[in-house]
Amino acid sequence: MSGKNDFHKNMKTQEQKNNWIERTLQFFVGSFLFLLPWQTIYITREVFLSGAKWQAATLGFFASEILLWICIGIFAFSYLKKIREHRSQIIFAWSSDRIFILSILVFTLYSFASIFWASDKHVALQQSEHILEAFLLFFVLSFSSIDRILAAKYFIAGAGVQSALGIYQFLTQSTFSFKWLGLVTHPIQELGTSVVALEGGDRILRAYGAFSHPNVFAGYLLVAILLSIFVLYREQKNNFLKLAVILEFTALFFTFSRAAWIALALSFLSIFFFQYKSVIAPVSASGGSEARQSFRKLSVFVILLFFFLGMFYWPLIYTRVSHDSRLEIQSTQERVVGYKEAIQIWETSALVGVGAGNYTVALSEINPNQAGYAYQPVHNVPFLFLSEFGVIGVLLLFGIGVTFYRVGIQASVKKYQTLFLIGIFLLLSLFDHYLYSSYLGLLLSAIYFSFIFQFSLNKE
Repeated sequence: MSGKNDFHKNMKTQEQKNNWIERTLQFFVGSFLFLLPWQTIYITREVFLSGAKWQAATLGFFASEILLWICIGIFAFSYLKKIREHRSQIIFAWSSDRIFILSILVFTLYSFASIFWASDKHVALQQSEHILEAFLLFFVLSFSSIDRILAAKYFIAGAGVQSALGIYQFLTQSTFSFKWLGLVTHPIQELGTSVVALEGGDRILRAYGAFSHPNVFAGYLLVAILLSIFVLYREQKNNFLKLAVILEFTALFFTFSRAAWIALALSFLSIFFFQYKSVIAPVSASGGSEARQSFRKLSVFVILLFFFLGMFYWPLIYTRVSHDSRLEIQSTQERVVGYKEAIQIWETSALVGVGAGNYTVALSEINPNQAGYAYQPVHNVPFLFLSEFGVIGVLLLFGIGVTFYRVGIQASVKKYQTLFLIGIFLLLSLFDHYLYSSYLGLLLSAIYFSFIFQFSLNKE
C-alpha cells in the first residue's frame, strides 16, 4: 500500500515539475515576443567608410537575444527530460519530421561552413548565429508545450505598443532617441530618412516604430494583423484584440509600405474567398458562423478606416504609387542597379556563394571607395540568398521547403490557405531584404512560419 502511495506521490511531484517548466517557458517566450521590437544592442564593432557608417558590417549583441537563449535553454532541458522519461518507448526511424530537422541541421552547418570562404568572417559568423537562432525559435514555438494562443497575445500586445508609437511618430512628424530601448532619431531633412517627398518639396516622415525602416515595421505589423485575426476567430468578444487590430491597421497605413499594403489586401481577399467557397471547416469549432460574421464586420470597419485615411492623405498615396516623384524614381533605379550587382556578385562564386552576410562585403570589393551607406543588400531575398549561399545553399533551402511541406502541409485540411500564407511571405521577400538580412527579420520569419505550421496542423 505504501509503495502505491509513493508511486502516486512521485507522479504528482513529476507533474508539478513539468508544469513549473512549462510555466517558466511560457513566461520567457511571452516576454521575448512582447519585447522583440525594442532593438537594444551592445555594439562590438562599427565600420565607417568615407565618414558614413557601414551598417551591414556592424557587429553586436541584441538584448532580446538573452531572452531568446533562455527560452532555447528551457526548451532543450524540457525536451531532453521527456526523452529520458520515455527512452524505452523511443524507436528510431527516418520519419518525415526527422528528415525535416536533419535538413535544417545540414543547412545551418553549411551556413557556418561559409565562414571559411567569406571575406569578412566575423560578419559571416554573426549572420550564421542569427540563422541558427531563427531555426531554434521556430522549434521552440512549434514543438514546445506552451499555450500558443497566449504567446500570440503577447506578440499582439507588443505590436499594439509599436503601433501607438508609429501613429505618434507620423502624426507629430517627429522621432526621439532612447538608447536603452534601441530608439534612434530620424530627422526629416536628413538624407537616408524614409519619407514621402511631395511635389512642393515637403518631406513627410513615414512611421518607423522602434524599427530601422518603415518597411520592416510594416512587415512586423502584417504578421501581427494575421495573428490578431487568427486569435479573434476564437475570441470574437475580446475587445483588447479589436483595439489592437485597429491600431495595427492604422500604423500599417502610416508606414506607406506598398508591398505590405498589397500583401494585406491579398490576405483579406483570400480569407473572403475561402469563406465563400467553404474550402475548410471553421477555424473555431464552436461558433464558426459567428466567427465569420465577426470577421466581416471587422473587414468593413477596416475598409472604411483605410478609405477615410486614403481620402485625407491622398497626395501621399498618389506619390507612393505613381512613381513620378524624384525619390520614387531614384528608388526604382537603385533597385534595378541592385539586381545587376547581385548577378555580378553571384557570378564571382556561383556554386557556394560569397558567404553568410557577406553580400555588401563583396559589393565593396566590386565598387570600392564609396561611402558606407552606399553598400546596401539587394532589395530581393532570393537574389540576396543566392549571392551569399550559391546554388548549393539554394538546393539545401529547397530541401527544407520540401520536407516542411510534407510534415506540416501535405495532409492538412487547410493546405490551400497555408500555401497562400507562404505566398504572402514570398511576395514580401521579392520587394525587400530584411526578412533574411537582419536579426529581427530572421526571427520574424521564424515566428511567421511557426504560425503557419500550427495553423496548418490545427484541424479545428
